[in-house]
Amino acid sequence: MVRLRLGLDIKDISYRVGVSTATVHDVFTTWIHFLYCHLMEIDWWLPRHSIRRLMPEAFKAAFPKVTCIIDATELFTERPSDRSHQAAFFSQYKHHHTVKALVAISPSGHVMFVSELYTGGISDREITKRCGFLNKLVPGDQVMADKGFTIADILMDVGAALVLPPFLKTDHQFTKQQVLMCRKVASLRIDVERVIRRIKTYRFLQGIIPISSMFILDKVFAVCSYLTNFLPPLVR
Repeated sequence: MVRLRLGLDIKDISYRVGVSTATVHDVFTTWIHFLYCHLMEIDWWLPRHSIRRLMPEAFKAAFPKVTCIIDATELFTERPSDRSHQAAFFSQYKHHHTVKALVAISPSGHVMFVSELYTGGISDREITKRCGFLNKLVPGDQVMADKGFTIADILMDVGAALVLPPFLKTDHQFTKQQVLMCRKVASLRIDVERVIRRIKTYRFLQGIIPISSMFILDKVFAVCSYLTNFLPPLVR
């Protein structure tokens, strides 16, 4: 947990506790596998009645059918040595080599789904299609996202709907109703950004992650994400 929370280097921990770097590496890897296996035994996806019961009043008033809020997040990585991997890992949005995950939370701020990590060049639409998130939805669900998620059609295929801020058409201004809708969505959708910031308080996920950590990074990100569910709620 010290390595996760404080992001201490293996050599640093080795020096502090007086054991070899190989021992620190093995202990860390073992515990990540252990935590991951046990956390993944839990079905984090809340049933619809629980989502409604825990839903904040602001959501109930504006979007009572929203099941989850989604967003993608990226972690900086070292540049891969392989040129083909360099292109795949490069994020046009971050202008850096990254890996990317999809995170879904309930309206009450509970982390319900975390995808595996994909190379940073993947689009929000493609990661939504590939990662298994769609399998969690049932007909009648509504998913809140930002404008980058052009996924209305693939949600429709599973009977779900997309809640987005209104798009501004060329040479037009937002109507008063559209402005109000933008504000409502923005004020509620920001909760997923707050949850992602909480996940990234684990310093292992901060800075530039070495390629040597890629073998376990999927599990580390999932562990850090689901552990936040044991913290006091962000949304009330």
